Amino acid sequence: MEKKRKRITILDVARVSGVTDGTVSRALAGDKRVSPKTRDKILKIAEKLNYRPHLFARYLRTNVTKHLGIFWQGGSWLFYNHYYGSLLSGLAESAEKDGNHLVFYLPEIQSLGEVNSYNVPIQMTGFNELLDGRVDGAVVLGFRTIPEEQLAILRRSGMPVVLMSQQKEVPGFFQLLAGTYERTRLAAEKLLDMGHRRIGYMGFFEESLHEEMVQNAMEDAFRKRRLKLGKGWRECSEKWNIWDVTLIERQLNKLLENKCTGIICVSADQAMLAVEILKRKGIEVPRDLSLAAYGPLSFVAQFQRSTLCLIEADLFKAGSQVYELYKEAQQGKKCRSISIEWKWLGQGNSDTPTK
Repeated sequence: MEKKRKRITILDVARVSGVTDGTVSRALAGDKRVSPKTRDKILKIAEKLNYRPHLFARYLRTNVTKHLGIFWQGGSWLFYNHYYGSLLSGLAESAEKDGNHLVFYLPEIQSLGEVNSYNVPIQMTGFNELLDGRVDGAVVLGFRTIPEEQLAILRRSGMPVVLMSQQKEVPGFFQLLAGTYERTRLAAEKLLDMGHRRIGYMGFFEESLHEEMVQNAMEDAFRKRRLKLGKGWRECSEKWNIWDVTLIERQLNKLLENKCTGIICVSADQAMLAVEILKRKGIEVPRDLSLAAYGPLSFVAQFQRSTLCLIEADLFKAGSQVYELYKEAQQGKKCRSISIEWKWLGQGNSDTPTK
């Protein structure tokens, strides 16, 4: 049986270097009290001995894990969603450059109300694990309302927390807001500028949290031009699935029955499916109908971008900004909120994602 190799410790590096373990610790941490010559000698010996810091021992000394918890209420779907994936890319790269590592918490959703009610709060089932000391702070993503009693626990915990992609401001937290109102109004105003007067919106699911914001944005865009938003402008389904072709076709049919000539889709991928469905009906985009959609547009769909009116954001940059908010939270600065900045790129001028 092969003998288990002994783990090299900081004491071994100190013995071979002829210095104290305290000097080794300071040298490895880049402490300026250790001379460059001594530090260089210690680093070379540590490398030769294949020394690796013991993270748990470091935590006991410093009470710092260098881990940032990412809490998400929707399961593994997070990893293949273009929107959240782009945000996380920016966050992860900024954290990595700063020596922090992401730890993911993906609990099951437990509603406090009816099964399919999206307006009721959810129980954060992984809440205790998030606060057990394994991470220094947390970024909480969410499209669902967090119960006030659990928000209160987060506030009292003293742990730096950032809420990411929220629809509304929550007092006492650093936040990145999704900018739903702003992007919807921008899309509606641009379609109105193009001459459309019957504008539809598709992609809602019943009791969606951003429904009120979208309604306000659409009404404000029409009111600004002294127009009135007509009935039958929005279509929603009983479940949230922006890739369900049957649901998309059903919503398109209803908007076409209401004589909509401009349609806003909740995502660019949904819009690409809508383009193909409309084509089968003999309706060409953008010749017969304008489709506006929120990016990012996936790489495989870039060849179709000339058909869409795109509203996109630099989500990678927004993710980096979330990390800056986290650093401010660590430093005890005053809480503040920022919003994702959405831009109208026009027809056929889509920006590809940074990462």
